[in-house]
Amino acid sequence: MPFQSQAILIDAGQTLLDPTVPVMEAYLREARAVGAAPDPESFRSHMTACWQHLRENPSADLGASDAGEAAQWHRFTVDVAAPFEDLASRHTAWLEQLVSWFDSTDAWQVADGGIELLDRLRADGRPVGIVSNWHSALEGVLDRLELTPKLDFVLISAVFGRKKPDPSIFTEALRLAGGVAAHEALHIGDSIRDDVEGALNAGIRPILIARDAPASLPERVRCVSGLDALL
Repeated sequence: MPFQSQAILIDAGQTLLDPTVPVMEAYLREARAVGAAPDPESFRSHMTACWQHLRENPSADLGASDAGEAAQWHRFTVDVAAPFEDLASRHTAWLEQLVSWFDSTDAWQVADGGIELLDRLRADGRPVGIVSNWHSALEGVLDRLELTPKLDFVLISAVFGRKKPDPSIFTEALRLAGGVAAHEALHIGDSIRDDVEGALNAGIRPILIARDAPASLPERVRCVSGLDALL
């Protein structure tokens, strides 16, 4: 961990926070909770394809709001449910179950090494904050996990109005970190597009969280398996 950096920016989902239940299994469980019974293998295969399509075809509109996040989630779940008649007919109830689950503290846990890393950074006097593409419910999740006191700021795309990889959200994070220069900051995250490319475009050095390192990465990008590896 290059501790000479003067500010540390951290992504939330799949970086500082890990799901307590695998995301796909939570989707399948909540489908059953509303009375649908999609074939598990078919459901997993179709949801994987929907998620891959979403990742490969991101929206060019980087504007963000709670309403926008809700609309995107609605579109995604409609697509996932479409081949399963009993789930498609219960889509509204299913989406309500998903929102209730993923907005709760029970859905999230601090990633291995997360607490120790935050405590070390705070002890060293370096500003540390969240920069996340999420809706405003993230604030409550962080509060209930008792992470907020360990952070200098929380910057959520739906509250700020722009999402990663837009450089403006990183520029705002630098301001909240006390006005440090971009080259004095690090950003840690799990998405090549949102976190790595977004940080590089803002002049910030990124660290990619990935169990399997991509075949090629820009020279300035470090890849580690998790926050615990940074300790």
